[in-house]
Amino acid sequence: MRRRISWLVTGTTSVVVVSFVIPLCLLVRTLAEDRAMSSADQQARNVAILLAAVQSDRRLRDLLDSFDTGAGTTTSVLTAQGRQLGGGPSMTQDPDVWRALTGEGFRVVRDDEGRVLLPVVVGKKTAVVRTTVSGQRLHDGVARAWVSIIALGLLLLAAATIIARRLGSRISDPLLDVAGTAHRLREGDLDARAEPRGTVETQELARALNGLADRTTELLASERAAVADLSHRLRTPVTALRLDAEQVDDEAVARRLGEH
Repeated sequence: MRRRISWLVTGTTSVVVVSFVIPLCLLVRTLAEDRAMSSADQQARNVAILLAAVQSDRRLRDLLDSFDTGAGTTTSVLTAQGRQLGGGPSMTQDPDVWRALTGEGFRVVRDDEGRVLLPVVVGKKTAVVRTTVSGQRLHDGVARAWVSIIALGLLLLAAATIIARRLGSRISDPLLDVAGTAHRLREGDLDARAEPRGTVETQELARALNGLADRTTELLASERAAVADLSHRLRTPVTALRLDAEQVDDEAVARRLGEH
């Protein structure tokens, strides 16, 4: 019973823990991506403001270098004249940049990186700001959070298993005591009694077994008293018959009556 209770509680708890751990891990991943993309979006907007205000490409390139601090974020600019400023892959061959040239600002999140693209109107033409977030930066801290969440889930599962074993012991141990008392009664120890403890049902079982033992003892005592009384009642007539048998003259008949 203890093992079954432990397996039942462990299985139920594991289902609950997994049901919470998996969505929580996915939520942590999504929050990390949102945090990185929000930072990249803010950086792209700052560059867009500078792009509208600064006319010198050299000055704008120096400002872009100051933005790219090597933290997994790269910002590039495709000027209105079609020149690329900043690092990263070629913007003229990037389909996302061509999409931004139509005047649409958007975000793109992939497994390996995330991108923020903003169109900036400069005069009568359109420039594009592209901020790229590396996959490492995009999922920064996710692995540590997942390890913490999974460790907490395993800790809860272990605690539930320990509690289940203790609860199983509180149920099974009193039942084993009642069974041990029953075995002692079967072996002839009529003084054996079970201690009523544990659950209400187990206590009732112990009291019922004790009542059965008391009733058995009473019946045996009554039977012994009846046998003793019968022996006492038969002693006098049997003695008289023995004396009468001894007075028979025929030895064979006297012997036979004595044996009877």
